[in-house]
Amino acid sequence: MKIIRKEQGEILLVRIHSECMTGDVFHSGMCDCCKRPHKSLEMIFASNYGLLIYMSQEERGTELFEKIKAYDLQPRGYDIVDANLKLGLEPDSRKYDAAVTYAGVKDRLPVPY
Repeated sequence: MKIIRKEQGEILLVRIHSECMTGDVFHSGMCDCCKRPHKSLEMIFASNYGLLIYMSQEERGTELFEKIKAYDLQPRGYDIVDANLKLGLEPDSRKYDAAVTYAGVKDRLPVPY
């Protein structure tokens, strides 16, 4: 969740969520993806002002079968980033250009996206 100043004094809460088959659909205990958009929506509803963008790109940009291989490494002490690296994958290959363009906030992001 990012906090972006819309105009002087106004704050826009923005959550860009990448789809996650294992978390969003199957509610896997290996990730917390299904919890993140719900928590973000609670915050947005509480503020009466915000935006949730649901991106059609698998979490961290990995294919589902590669993600399952990475999950298999987690009980051995690897977090998801380290597991992806061990499998020869990028730690995070998601692209946010379309989301920030859609939200119209590219010039106001507090950190590089």
